[in-house]
Amino acid sequence: MIHVLTFKVGNKYSCESVNLLKRSISFHYDKPFKFYCMTDDPEGLDDDIITVEMQDNFGYEFNSVSMTRSGFAGIPDGENAILLDIDVEVMSDPSPIFDYPLQPKQIGFIHKWWTYPYEKGSFISGMAYRFTTGELDCFYSRFKSNPQYYIKRYIKFNGREHKIDNKNIFQRGEQDYFLECAGIFNFHMNLFPSFWAENVNPEIEFGNPNNVMNPRLSKYLRYKSMALPKELLDCLIFKHYTGNIEQYLEKRANVYRRD
Repeated sequence: MIHVLTFKVGNKYSCESVNLLKRSISFHYDKPFKFYCMTDDPEGLDDDIITVEMQDNFGYEFNSVSMTRSGFAGIPDGENAILLDIDVEVMSDPSPIFDYPLQPKQIGFIHKWWTYPYEKGSFISGMAYRFTTGELDCFYSRFKSNPQYYIKRYIKFNGREHKIDNKNIFQRGEQDYFLECAGIFNFHMNLFPSFWAENVNPEIEFGNPNNVMNPRLSKYLRYKSMALPKELLDCLIFKHYTGNIEQYLEKRANVYRRD
């Protein structure tokens, strides 16, 4: 069995995002799992979601580090776990990732192929971390020793210092922290195949009214066109809809709605 972890804090995301994530897993995954949401407001979450009070409230995406500590939510060490961003929908059977047999001190990452050649930040995506509970407690202890230092340090990796003090902006940088910790603490790293996950492009998902080909979209289409054979394009497991939250939920929230 796998433990699926996510968190919801503040007003950027609603319960609909958490419920969409949980329901999409239930629809596509036919094995037992437990779903946990660390949150400051559990109202509206489905009854079968295990809610956990906010732990350290590190701020922004760095709250994910809280869920790597040994004993989080009473989960025993040595269990299979995956930490998922709240703004993810599972699009097909996640068994290749959920059931992947991690070796001791191995962590699974999603390759952030769409940002190649990695001009800013790391080559891993923060949408998913596959790990064994208890093993990443060293990641947590390191961060806990000086949270503000690490928040500022890793946000600077992305050239986003001007956003550090803006509480309304979801800041990037935690993936750089996870990647560096994996190296410092001698973890083996497994990169899951590139096309198992992707970011939603607004121009593709909802149309581009101005018919403008921006550099991000151009890169996306170029890399998709290089994917041969065709079956590589039909294996999407995770869709990350960051940047299109309201539009995406309006389109997808009712897909798995319970009567």
